[in-house]
Amino acid sequence: MTEYPSAPQRQQSSPTLREILEGYAAFNVWEAQEQAHTLAQMSTKESLRQYFELCNLAAGLSDTDNPVFLEQNAKHWSQLHKRLERLRSITSHGETTPGAG
Repeated sequence: MTEYPSAPQRQQSSPTLREILEGYAAFNVWEAQEQAHTLAQMSTKESLRQYFELCNLAAGLSDTDNPVFLEQNAKHWSQLHKRLERLRSITSHGETTPGAG
């Protein structure tokens, strides 16, 4: 008995990069609207709880013990410290122009 190949199936083409990005943009708009609606009805305690849960999740996902990240963090804080010291040296109040702030 001879076997014949089955009828060709329509293969769904994969989406283009533009289509993927448009999908992400549409989802982000929906998510922002959903958050605005949800946050307006949430208590301060509940919104803070969600915020800290998100912070804990992000901290768990990051690899802060990695020497590269430790070096980047040290460099960042060192540069920030230098900027603040420079700002303080410009005026006694840390202002760059008189009456600012």
